[in-house]
Amino acid sequence: MDKLLRPKELDIDPNAPLASEKWTHWYDTFQNFLSSIKDINEDFKLKLLKNHVSATVYMLISDVSSYSMAIDTLKTTYIKVKNDIFARHLVATCKQQPSQTVESFMLKFRSLARDFDFKEVTSEQHRDICIRDAFITGLASNTIRQRLLEKTSLTLQSAFDEARVLETATTHAQAYNSMNEISCGAMKTPTNSHLETYISNEDQELNAIKSLCYFCGRRSDTLGLNALLEMHYVISAVKRDTSKLFVNQVKQQPPKLPAQYH
Repeated sequence: MDKLLRPKELDIDPNAPLASEKWTHWYDTFQNFLSSIKDINEDFKLKLLKNHVSATVYMLISDVSSYSMAIDTLKTTYIKVKNDIFARHLVATCKQQPSQTVESFMLKFRSLARDFDFKEVTSEQHRDICIRDAFITGLASNTIRQRLLEKTSLTLQSAFDEARVLETATTHAQAYNSMNEISCGAMKTPTNSHLETYISNEDQELNAIKSLCYFCGRRSDTLGLNALLEMHYVISAVKRDTSKLFVNQVKQQPPKLPAQYH
């Protein structure tokens, strides 16, 4: 009889689709196989288990010393923790497909309902559960919804408190960002137009200083008629008067310029 009930080798990828369902089926067949063997102890069960798994799965339980610990390890690996709130959401939003019959549609509902955490509740508790599910579904913030769905156990009051805290934290974080932007804006360097204006003003001041006469302190573009020195008069006159007669007069009596003018 045990040969007829012998299960296939367990070789399931934990991340594969329907891995949980496949594990559950294999585990039931293995339990049937063990029940057909008389007078079996825990050590022999562990040996049989290791003989009926692939090399990849064996590495998960190779260091385990008891059969119960090995089964717990495999259950933890293959059976993911279901979120009761999300399971209810899937049922509430499930729609019949165009090519789906009513019978297959009902089977899908029954399959989804397996993830429900069914327990006896009062009418008030049932009301709070319905409000909690609708509250999480209707939230505008995906971030708050994600944080709530991370909880394995969540009541209506705890969902409301958690959402309110997260909303306040988000508002405070936005205020921090606004203050940082204002601080950075106040410390910005001058723009190109401001720099050009600044440089232009400085150039004008430097040019004004350079244009003053070394001898009399007046602007260098003056004719120099009132200059104190003859040298200044000649240089200024050559600069402002370009007539041949005047230039020739200057050339006839070329001045002796100081060293800084050469």
